Amino acid sequence: MRNKSQYEQITEIYNREQGTHIVLREDENGSMTPVIELDTQEVVFNPRFQTLLTLFNIATLHKQEGSKAIHHFLLYHLAIRKNMYGKAEELLDLLNRDIDDLYEIVRKEDIRFCEIVAEYQTSFILIHEFSHIYYYTHPRALDENRCILKDNLIGLRKQLDTDKPLLARMLHFFIPSMRYAQEHSFDEAIASPELQEELLCDDAAWRMTYHLLQSNITDSEPCAQLSAYVVFTLYYIEAQRTLENIYLTDDKKQRQKDLMFDTSRSTVLVNTIWDDVPHETIKQYQSLVNDISRMGRLFLLLPLRSNVEYIGYIRLMPKEKFSLKELKRLDAIYSKVDERLWI
Repeated sequence: MRNKSQYEQITEIYNREQGTHIVLREDENGSMTPVIELDTQEVVFNPRFQTLLTLFNIATLHKQEGSKAIHHFLLYHLAIRKNMYGKAEELLDLLNRDIDDLYEIVRKEDIRFCEIVAEYQTSFILIHEFSHIYYYTHPRALDENRCILKDNLIGLRKQLDTDKPLLARMLHFFIPSMRYAQEHSFDEAIASPELQEELLCDDAAWRMTYHLLQSNITDSEPCAQLSAYVVFTLYYIEAQRTLENIYLTDDKKQRQKDLMFDTSRSTVLVNTIWDDVPHETIKQYQSLVNDISRMGRLFLLLPLRSNVEYIGYIRLMPKEKFSLKELKRLDAIYSKVDERLWI
């Protein structure tokens, strides 16, 4: 696992501070986002998730080349999940070519920056999952914090016309009315215990991630920049979920539900972070967050047409026979491709 010691140290600190007994387990061929086992306090983590975040970060700078790589990365892993080794190898070759294209237009220092950002984003997501375990083992704390959060959400709902970023600018594709979507998402959050827990876990994850930022970065400007990229993490997960929905089912109702769910998460997180960013760099933070909100995720849909053959095959064809030999062979090839992104 890349940065294994760093993530294990975060786990150790979290356990010590919160009284949990969380164990981090690696699974390179599992779900791309972490999976938690509440009763055993185990978090199953795919280390390739950090590579996906790096590709998303690159795509915010170079949309066309970055979005192609994201599609081929996700489709490769879906093909592996269905034991479609032939298609997976073709997609891996395309991903390798995508990285060739990226190196022609992206400076090495920019790729390195995207890697560093992905480390903090991964930490944020892991701590978020840890917090679900904490609240599972501390139900009274969950109930008390939900009550406090509901009051805060009602206050935020009333601030939709203020200067805070995204409150009047959040753009989510497939949602016809931006303002209606925001109002509806806040109303949903105020009424949804499930969404309230997600927001509480986001808040806890940000607090610890911000402490990590302050420990490693003394200059306020890069701290504001990295803070904005933490917000981007929620956009990336939303985009990943949307793309995988399109690949596998094209369930528009589920996609709409997911997008509404994430609207509240990202809006509330923007405002949580807003209060922590140093005043002298608040405009930079606001500009970065607004940039990605205006950019939307539509650019990610552009490569769908060129990948329709792979999408159709993965969606429609039955799962193929498992082969440990083929899986190991492709894992070895993937590792070489993956290493090219880490400078």
